[in-house]
Amino acid sequence: MKHIHFLDTTIYIQDNTLHTTIYQKPTDKPSYLMYDSFHLDHTKHAIIYSQALRYNRICSDTSERDQHLETLRKDFIDRGYNPRVIDHNIHRAIKVSRHQLLKYKQKRETDRLKALRKIARELQGTLEKDNRLHTIFPDPPLLAFRQPPNLRKLIIRSSLSGPMNNGTHPCGRKRCKTCPHILSADRVQIPGTIEEYYIHGHYTC
Repeated sequence: MKHIHFLDTTIYIQDNTLHTTIYQKPTDKPSYLMYDSFHLDHTKHAIIYSQALRYNRICSDTSERDQHLETLRKDFIDRGYNPRVIDHNIHRAIKVSRHQLLKYKQKRETDRLKALRKIARELQGTLEKDNRLHTIFPDPPLLAFRQPPNLRKLIIRSSLSGPMNNGTHPCGRKRCKTCPHILSADRVQIPGTIEEYYIHGHYTC
């Protein structure tokens, strides 16, 4: 096999080198947003740009990329988009270096709720008028949230876990107060006897 399809990508070998290009199912039909919809213009333009950016990132050969972009251009014209708007956004996308697009972007995670910052500031005056609350909250409180476990987090891992050894082990969480006291062992001895029982399974605090 000299090529394989994965999601929206075809990976193939040419001159002993791996290449990638856009893959579309034979039954696929363009279903982009119609231009006469009531969405804001910048939303429609962003669709063109993001699609062209995806083509630029996936296609390792520029001539193949340009062929796919020409098909993309026709698809958008069929959906009622202005050719000048299409060309402008495609040109913007291909100006971005593919090397830059392939770099992994570290996501910054924050638990802060920015939308509530303004409300907290506006209510700070009310807190200051109360004798007790004014000492508890001398400054506006920092509002944050922690998302509870959900089905996605339970069944999907962002990284591969290491081997699961039998026995009891500390969980390693920063706030866990049980870790220092848990016995790390793969067997337990019955008090007053010489018998040992192996622990079948991986258990943490």
